[in-house]
Amino acid sequence: ERGQRNDCDEREGRRQDHACRRNRSRCSGHGIHDRVRQWLTAYAQAVRDGPRVAAPRLGRSEIVKRAFRPRTLVYSAVFLILSAATAWSLTHRPPLRVDIVRDRGVMSREADDGSIENVFHLQLINTSEVTRTYAVSVAGIEGIHLARPETVTVPGAAAASATITVRVGAEQAENLHGARAMRFTLADVGSPDVQVEEAAKFWLP
Repeated sequence: ERGQRNDCDEREGRRQDHACRRNRSRCSGHGIHDRVRQWLTAYAQAVRDGPRVAAPRLGRSEIVKRAFRPRTLVYSAVFLILSAATAWSLTHRPPLRVDIVRDRGVMSREADDGSIENVFHLQLINTSEVTRTYAVSVAGIEGIHLARPETVTVPGAAAASATITVRVGAEQAENLHGARAMRFTLADVGSPDVQVEEAAKFWLP
């Protein structure tokens, strides 16, 4: 009976020792977390309430001196040049852009009257906000002319296309061969001073 009582006391003692160790480890862990939390809180408070240096008050002469430093003047000059260039390009850009492509399916062909003709495709882009009508003319080769009068109307801020037939008279074509330089002129019917010229090549057999 005495031996059984000693065994019970020993088991009870071991159980209590285990419980104490577990409580100590738990308490020590909580202590570390508390100390870390306190340190982080103190650090954040120090950063938030750190020393604040008042900005020095500048006198008028010092302000003028800083405003006219070389670096400030250079930056201001560059900004003004870019602004002026942008404004100039917006106010002086041509109201019409033209792209001319010769019909590659037919290099050149002979018309009923013996003249030689080429076919061109014109792509027009109106960069203004108003509708414009352009009269088409050609020059650059003796005897060159349009097969019929041509005008192209382009709505504001839109594009339009046209197919133009250009001819060189039979007499002039007899003495010309190969590719010859020519030019298209598109003049605004409402404002003749507004016109665009575009170079092209006329092919002769």
